[in-house]
Amino acid sequence: MTSVQQHIPNGQQYGSHAPASLGIPETDGTGSQGRRGSSVAAEIANEDEHYPIDNAPPVIVFFSFLDARSKQWAVEHQVVHNIRKNVPQGTTVSRCHAPMRDTKDFGEQLTHAWAVAKSLHMDDKFITPMFEAIREKGVHDLEGIRSVFNDLGVDPSTFLKEWARDRVIADKEAMDRAVAHLDLQDVPCILVRGKDLVKLSDGKDFTAEQAVGAVKRLLARE
Repeated sequence: MTSVQQHIPNGQQYGSHAPASLGIPETDGTGSQGRRGSSVAAEIANEDEHYPIDNAPPVIVFFSFLDARSKQWAVEHQVVHNIRKNVPQGTTVSRCHAPMRDTKDFGEQLTHAWAVAKSLHMDDKFITPMFEAIREKGVHDLEGIRSVFNDLGVDPSTFLKEWARDRVIADKEAMDRAVAHLDLQDVPCILVRGKDLVKLSDGKDFTAEQAVGAVKRLLARE
């Protein structure tokens, strides 16, 4: 079951260095700080309260390769694909990786790897193999990440070149800022219009249709 919360800290922004698409545009798939709204299922909480973040794309799906529920959203339920199919044409739906509770820098490396995948326009091809490499093969380091790219046809020299590219580094930093601004403790979740957060109710099941419905209702607001 999904819930909609509005708890974006007032006045925070992605910053002048973060473009509206969180850096590099993706391929087309065709305790938070501050005040908090109440959680409800299939309803929009506290409609008169907004805590805007400027320069955010219309829809951002936050996920982590280290999170099992994020894998369900991405691989089994195809949440991003379903959102893209059902929102108005031209609506940007971006995905932002969150390192979450990782203490060995692997989460940060995965965010960087996601920026590389976006730069190579292969984010849709990369996301499932990366999840599977972690969950099924025990990949836990940069060498393992490199092997996933290699299996997808990206040779080591191309990988290293993209890893060091300025726009990739800038995109990785933009994603880090977005996660920090929201003070995210759990993923997956969806930020709509830079101010409304759609997240799972703890311990509840959900459907892609519920997530899509919440996003559509929020996008339709004036």
